[in-house]
Amino acid sequence: LSLQGAWREAPLSPGALEERRRELHRRCAEEVLSLCRSNGGLFIKMAQHAATLKPALPDEYVETLATLQDRAPVQPLSEIAKVIREELGMAPDADLTGPASPFREIVEPPVGSASLAQVHRAVLHDGTEVAMKVQHAHLKSTLASDLHIARCLEWAASILFRGEGFSLAWAIDEFDTNVSLELDFEREAANAERCREMFAQHPRLSQSVVVPRVHKEFSSRRVLTMDFANGVPIRELCSAARETGDESLVSIASEAAATLVDAFSAMVFAFGFIHCDPHPGNLLVIPPSFDDPAAPTRLVLLDHGLYRDLPETTRLGDCGLWG
Repeated sequence: LSLQGAWREAPLSPGALEERRRELHRRCAEEVLSLCRSNGGLFIKMAQHAATLKPALPDEYVETLATLQDRAPVQPLSEIAKVIREELGMAPDADLTGPASPFREIVEPPVGSASLAQVHRAVLHDGTEVAMKVQHAHLKSTLASDLHIARCLEWAASILFRGEGFSLAWAIDEFDTNVSLELDFEREAANAERCREMFAQHPRLSQSVVVPRVHKEFSSRRVLTMDFANGVPIRELCSAARETGDESLVSIASEAAATLVDAFSAMVFAFGFIHCDPHPGNLLVIPPSFDDPAAPTRLVLLDHGLYRDLPETTRLGDCGLWG
């Protein structure tokens, strides 16, 4: 409607019309972002997925919705405290950083938040710095209603766009299956440990790919405790390298990109065990200067809730096709 109005108001040059179109997309993307933030849960998960569809969606949507990949709405620590106490076998009124807790300190606000959980920096009583990932409170009941709403919206859209053969029922079924897997942090812990062991034995990537170690004794189905990785989000690193043109940043970003390609090539062609949620919010980079100037640039893989095992025949077929 805005574009039609533009033509009626006065003839526009192609450049002006393109700018009008981009502005319309920006406004609509902000509305979608606001809607997803307000509803949370599955809507944030769908927005995160949409932000990875760069070839299919206008850039304005991809750039706007990408903020939800690691900066989704957060819940105060007081609200998720019940989840922590229940999952770690603490008394309902126990101090979260007291003698009955595994944590000496829990930092608020969280260092990251996504659709299903948020991550707090914490310190164990022995001084080990860890990342504590906690599912949002009331998540299961919220997701059930979100899925119902999404199916209703998909049904309405399929009726409205029947002539185009529109259907996203398959995508909602996929979300339903995947979310059930991601809600099980014990499964995520097992995936992380398996991936960690595979890269530790890799002849080239053992020093350049980091999978944080899981502390199983302080983890459960809804709380996951792992070593804290002090890295830079890959999106921020690449943006800084692109905007400043600094040679050292460009070099580090290039090395991180090469390691990313090598890591996922190893998963597909060597391991047959593939991380299925590698959006930028799940990738950190540890530059050499952070702790050891002689070390290579390291890539940190986070969020191990979704993996796929490739059948051996498929893995070997891929090797034959691309090798």
